[in-house]
Amino acid sequence: MNGNRFLFMKNAIAAGTVFIIGLLEFILKGNSAANDLGLGKYPYLILLAPALLFYHPHLGERNKVVDSITMGFYVFALVGGYIIIAVPLLVMMFLSI
Repeated sequence: MNGNRFLFMKNAIAAGTVFIIGLLEFILKGNSAANDLGLGKYPYLILLAPALLFYHPHLGERNKVVDSITMGFYVFALVGGYIIIAVPLLVMMFLSI
């Protein structure tokens, strides 16, 4: 079940879903009513669909250094938003004391 055909079908479903969402975003980018609802703000999301279609997980021996660096980037990307929110709040908190 983990063969290339399965991965291609899984990626095709993901790419198709992102393509449809990206197409709707592209169509709604000039609509002011859609912009009020948060739609049409990311019209270039459609460009991710081809990249998703050909994604293939790594097979074989793993490189621990590269995996650690990649995990560090993921943690930074996920935690970075919270840090951006927390720093101004901490500064305001300490300036008000």
